[in-house]
Amino acid sequence: MNGARLRQPCSALFKPDVDWHHNAYLTRAQSSWYLRADGYRRAAESLVQSCKTFYDRNTLIYSVGFLYRHYIELALKDIIINGNKVVVRPHPIPKIRHPLDNLWFICRSIITERSLASVGEVRSMERYILEFSQFDANSEGFRFPETKDGQLSLPSHADAVSLRGLAKAMEELAQLLR
Repeated sequence: MNGARLRQPCSALFKPDVDWHHNAYLTRAQSSWYLRADGYRRAAESLVQSCKTFYDRNTLIYSVGFLYRHYIELALKDIIINGNKVVVRPHPIPKIRHPLDNLWFICRSIITERSLASVGEVRSMERYILEFSQFDANSEGFRFPETKDGQLSLPSHADAVSLRGLAKAMEELAQLLR
């Protein structure tokens, strides 16, 4: 293949349908961090609800975990971006890595500085976010079976995960982050 051919847009994959009811409009909210975050959360919820078999649960947990983690990351970045519009000292968003704990510490300072949540709500958010951060520190645990140095990507002590429990916790977190 030549390089010019690769740069051409793929008209078969990303083109509108003649029936507009089947189209999704990318430009409607292209810069909305929370809209994208909510899409990842809703996709994870849909996958959890679709799990009917043992095989479903054992294959979809990785996608579900990734989607929930990415939801958290984008939701926290949305808080930082919008919070930077009203705080005294704006906070930079870490761009190189996907550190949930670092993002959370920035968000926590914005939330507390602006009194956007109660102390109990902040503690609940922190508990969920830091636990997720410890489980998948760099956003690779649910995406790859091994790290770059050949180690298991997820904690070895985590043998079984309740999809129902994870979904319930993420819904509680979503209510707090809204």
